[in-house]
Amino acid sequence: MISRRDRPHIPPPRLGACLLGWLLPDEERSETMGDFEERFQTKVCERGAAAARIWYGFQVLRLVPYLVKDHILWSCIMFRNNLIIAWRNINRSKVYSALNILGLAAGMAVFILIMLYVRYELSFDRYHENARNIYRVIKQEPGAYLGSNLSAVTPAPLAPALIQDFPEVLAAARIKDRPDILINIGEKYFLEKKFYWADPQTFEIFSFPLVRGDRGTVLKDPFAVVLSEREAHRLFGGIDPVGQIIVYHTSDKTFEFKVSGVFRDIPANSHFVMDIIAPFETLTKVENLFWINNWNANSFHIYIRLKDRTDERTLESKLPAFIEKHAGSGQGQFLLQPLTRIHLTSRVNFGLAPTGDARFVFLFASIAVLVLAIACVNYMNLAIARSLKRTKEVGLRKIVGATKGQIIRQFLGDSMTITFLAFLLAVAGVLLALPAFRAFVEREIVFNPLRDMTLLPGLVLLAAAVGAVAGSYPAFFISAFQPVFTLKSAGASRIKGRWLRNGLIVFQFAASIALIVCTVGVRSQLRYIRNKDMGYEREQIVVLPVRQSRSLQANIGAVKTELKRNADVLNVAASLSLPNNINSRTGANWPGKSTSDQIPIFIEFADYDYLDVFGLKIVQGRNFSRAFPSDANGAHLINESAQKALGWADPVGGDFGSEGKWVWPPLGKIVGVVRDFHMNSLHNPVVPLDIALAPNIAYFNNLSIKIRGQNIPATLAFIRKTWERFAPEYPFEYTFFDEIFDRAYRAEQRLGTMFSAFAGLTVFIACLGLLGLASFTAEQKTKEIGIRKVLGASTSGVIALLSREFLKWVVLANVIAWPIGYFAMRSWLRNFAYRTSLTVPMFLGAGLAAFAIAAAVIGLQTYRAAAANPADSIRYE
Repeated sequence: MISRRDRPHIPPPRLGACLLGWLLPDEERSETMGDFEERFQTKVCERGAAAARIWYGFQVLRLVPYLVKDHILWSCIMFRNNLIIAWRNINRSKVYSALNILGLAAGMAVFILIMLYVRYELSFDRYHENARNIYRVIKQEPGAYLGSNLSAVTPAPLAPALIQDFPEVLAAARIKDRPDILINIGEKYFLEKKFYWADPQTFEIFSFPLVRGDRGTVLKDPFAVVLSEREAHRLFGGIDPVGQIIVYHTSDKTFEFKVSGVFRDIPANSHFVMDIIAPFETLTKVENLFWINNWNANSFHIYIRLKDRTDERTLESKLPAFIEKHAGSGQGQFLLQPLTRIHLTSRVNFGLAPTGDARFVFLFASIAVLVLAIACVNYMNLAIARSLKRTKEVGLRKIVGATKGQIIRQFLGDSMTITFLAFLLAVAGVLLALPAFRAFVEREIVFNPLRDMTLLPGLVLLAAAVGAVAGSYPAFFISAFQPVFTLKSAGASRIKGRWLRNGLIVFQFAASIALIVCTVGVRSQLRYIRNKDMGYEREQIVVLPVRQSRSLQANIGAVKTELKRNADVLNVAASLSLPNNINSRTGANWPGKSTSDQIPIFIEFADYDYLDVFGLKIVQGRNFSRAFPSDANGAHLINESAQKALGWADPVGGDFGSEGKWVWPPLGKIVGVVRDFHMNSLHNPVVPLDIALAPNIAYFNNLSIKIRGQNIPATLAFIRKTWERFAPEYPFEYTFFDEIFDRAYRAEQRLGTMFSAFAGLTVFIACLGLLGLASFTAEQKTKEIGIRKVLGASTSGVIALLSREFLKWVVLANVIAWPIGYFAMRSWLRNFAYRTSLTVPMFLGAGLAAFAIAAAVIGLQTYRAAAANPADSIRYE
């Protein structure tokens, strides 16, 4: 046997030593591990290193169950002890605890609500089984149209050609939407808003489960339709819809379709929702689309499904040669857009339905994080300030043996307890606010953590993260106090924490002021939109959607005459579009035009009264007139931008028309020039426009009725009666034009409301912290206040003294927030071709508002201390 003095030192097994060190309590770790080390070395001398390691491991394994049991027992005891202490501290400082809980609850409630919205927006179309392999074919062409050069509509022959030429394309489907189609079942008429023509491969591409019918055959019959469950119930109630007949109405014919199946309702988080699907091949039999097989007719949405592990970029690179082969040159570039990215891509024109905007989602998420960060900062600020009253407690704990880790755990326990209470309050707030928030964002958001297994872990993680982040710095800050200083004075600690508290105040108010600046900027742009002269009138105009009604088509003149018999109806006009949303574009044409003269021009079809109803101004020439019979053969009004693009000093009397043999009229006379008006939103500049006098209702979508401001209910009743007389099969629907105008800026209105709400909330949370700090400062300076008042200081002077330190940091927050708000608003306003200006009063107003609120909060809190009896203040301990 080798003596201990002669043998080299052999360490015990590392794994066993680590396990032992982790399980042993702090106070026993050093002594117990030393004993184990000594006995291990003895075993090495007596039996050798291998036997000693076996002994060591065996002893550790024997000890583990007891240590684990003790560890769990003492952890539970300490948890219970820390919880009791935390509750006592909360109960002892009710005001500060309430401020902390309220601030954290507000921050977490806002964060949860916004993240529910963000999660919903990111979930669009992801429920499809093959979502990662589904793509929409889009087209990119030179020149921007409504702010984008991307279009979601492509030629119909593209789909079968893709399947034929590319084996990696498993399925391709063409989809054509036909909203506002009149159908009837027996004597009941319905206006169908979600009628779609689609290839049978639609059910191979998308996960639309059938509850009735066979996926492979439901659309094989040319005159078969498939209904959603919702639509089947609306049309047939409790009757089995399969085999029932639906009559489809066009402007001059009717067609019978048989219901062949029912599919489960398409979820709302889809970029388009269908209720009735008819076979695409039947479209040409029902409607006169003689150009359906033309590669130049971009009117259809095409979706494809690729094989697994197909590189879509490789396929996309083959498309130019493919298009050249089938359609020739000059067709633009075709791209593949992943299905899951469609909803948040707002810069693609002619989608099947309105989409979201990734920028708004990112902005919402950023504000959620900002509000939560402000709430955490608010807690940290109050906790650090309150910690100065617990310095003696920390010193005594350290003197009697408490370690830094134990003190950290104690104060983190305080934070976790407050966070848990705030979390419960936040969940209650979310449940109460969810209906209003759901209406605000216009999304069917559901909050049910007990049933949503992906939501519950996230909420638990949120509460734990907030508790850890909000409580970590105060815990480490407090645990670092030295006993010798804490028992003598808190002065050192006070100096150490002051700069951090002031920095946190600056952060809170800088964020609040920046949001106020953004709120003022957005509101200013909305006010600019409301007050700007758009070039047309918006008030007291009733808009009726005109359907493909044979009776209306045959009697449009009689309808207008009948409406004008009412003294409260000033005028009536029929048009393809409304003046705020003209989106049909073609190419300008005139005699002698060269191939190099290419002028894209928007086109509006209207009747004689269009300009009068909307108050459009003639600057040169005249309006359409029945006094000139030649107008009926083709007459045009162009706007000033079109005149400028053409370069004609006097265009009146010139021949003018639109390119394309399918556009009516090919050529006619320019009778006048209309003053430029904003025919799209202010995001886009005014562009060349041609208003063509239309010969019949086939070119009309809207009937616009100018009425007096008095007796509106009676006037609407008269309009309804007239409508039902001429088009009894169509339901009567109307909208006021000013409501349609406001709807075009709904996203901006939502953004303004969002900034207003969150700016107010951040100011509220910041003021909670400021209230607590002001109260704490007043409490700390009670004796000083008493002495100053005895020496003659006034109450107002004392209030100014206590407020000065806080308000100077609010001023600094303004200096930091103004540039941030300026650059944020300048970036947002670039999205508008016509926009308001950022003025100095906007920033001064935001800063003064925050300053006034902060001054009021501090003043109210410090008044009590300043107005107290000096004798009571001097006796204060």
